[in-house]
Amino acid sequence: MADQAKPSKEEEKWKAEDDARTLAGAMAILDDPERLKKAKKAAKKLLEQEEEWAEEAEQKRKAMARLAGKGKMSDYSDKFNEIYG
Repeated sequence: MADQAKPSKEEEKWKAEDDARTLAGAMAILDDPERLKKAKKAAKKLLEQEEEWAEEAEQKRKAMARLAGKGKMSDYSDKFNEIYG
């Protein structure tokens, strides 16, 4: 594994300032019940979308593994059960 260069003092300062801005924005949302409610609703929709994408990606991964001849037996069993089950 390659050694990572230690960030300079200036980079550390910029990161700390960015973190402070991020936290201040988060605190403003947490202190505003209406914004927090909307953010939670948006997070729920985003989570559903991410889960859908993850499911699609898993299906593609299984298909690629089977195509490459590297599928697990469970991949083949799932497909068999899907077709004949």
